[in-house]
Amino acid sequence: MPVFHLLLSIGLLAGLIYWLWRKTAFNSCWNFIFWPALGFKLFCGVLLGWFYEGGCDTFVYQHYADKVTAIGYAAPEAYLKIIFLNVLPVADLVPFATFSNSFFFIKIVSLLNFITGSNYYLNGAFISLFSFAGCWFLVQAFARIFPGTANAAVLAFLFFPTAIFWNSGVMKEPVLMGALGFFWGLALKTVYFSGKKLWLNLLLLLLTSWLLWKIKFFVALIIFSLTAFWCLVLWAYKRFSFLRRKYVLPLSLLVIIAGFAVVLSFGLQKFASAFFYRHLVWNYETLKAQSVGKPIIALNDLKPELGSVLMNIPEALAGAIFRPFFWEGDNLLYRLAGAENLVIIILFLGSLSFFKKGRKQQFLGFYGVLIAFVLIMAVLIGLTTPNLGTLNRYRTIFLPFLVYLLLQAPFWQKMLDRFNLKFKSRRV
Repeated sequence: MPVFHLLLSIGLLAGLIYWLWRKTAFNSCWNFIFWPALGFKLFCGVLLGWFYEGGCDTFVYQHYADKVTAIGYAAPEAYLKIIFLNVLPVADLVPFATFSNSFFFIKIVSLLNFITGSNYYLNGAFISLFSFAGCWFLVQAFARIFPGTANAAVLAFLFFPTAIFWNSGVMKEPVLMGALGFFWGLALKTVYFSGKKLWLNLLLLLLTSWLLWKIKFFVALIIFSLTAFWCLVLWAYKRFSFLRRKYVLPLSLLVIIAGFAVVLSFGLQKFASAFFYRHLVWNYETLKAQSVGKPIIALNDLKPELGSVLMNIPEALAGAIFRPFFWEGDNLLYRLAGAENLVIIILFLGSLSFFKKGRKQQFLGFYGVLIAFVLIMAVLIGLTTPNLGTLNRYRTIFLPFLVYLLLQAPFWQKMLDRFNLKFKSRRV
């Protein structure tokens, strides 16, 4: 690799890290957390490449991004058509459709190649830094808006091993998680502090919305719908005083959700039967056929019908959240995932008591959004991904939020309070 690219990459990374640190880490506790969390994130990006060296999707993306970058050096006009118009000079340049999220990600990596000299690990460092910045921004937003949850947010989003490992390096997942962190952090900031830099926040929200849509549009649809619903509930709660009475708001939420589900089920019945259910079953059966001899989520006679899907939701949900168990699988990744899931089971058992008194407002507000997001994503991933190894990677989109919610239980809050880390947040 040319020295120029190495120095340019290190200089840009150092500058971005310094800017992020100066922007947000302004007291001893945040300083204490920032550097270990960043170091762990960057290390996981290197570890991912070392563990899968020569294989896995991560090197496939790098390989085809190098081809696209080579066109940029040889024919800049053709490269610009690839980036902005998705027009390929050679039909079989990449094995992905030009409208796919994989092709979009390859374009991102190809742009990074001009900075890094097509160095895989430096590309991974930039992508890992973006993911870290989004999670860091969201953690700061939680610490400011929901006082007392900073310790839980730090553990869930910055140090929970599987979530950090799979959301690092040259993969689509870290881009998705970084964009989601920025999106919800900006949404919280806009709602609770609307007078501060409103137009800038809205512009950044649009940018992160576009990035979410391009990386995984079906996840983006869920995120956008839940966020819009939360904003509607907040508006109604502030405007209509009767909603503030006991039980009225939760009942209203249930009625709205039920009505929305009924309208959706009738309005999209043909679409669902023609595409959604069939695609769901096809995805499950395809991955199941490729997972012979491996531990899987064994659903009971899954068919492209509403009744069959509903009957299998409990198994899919439990499998996505708690499996693989520590005795399942025959390699190191399965063992580590099983040990981590044992921690999740313990957290779940310790959180069976209700949330701490005084947290109802959070629970019925944005916490409700997070709960719905975790449940929806867990069900969809559990229904479509029987292979527990693949599932362990895909579920990292909701895993940090699950851990964050479980740690809100009084039992775990008391234990976290013993660390006595006093996080203060003056800005997000």
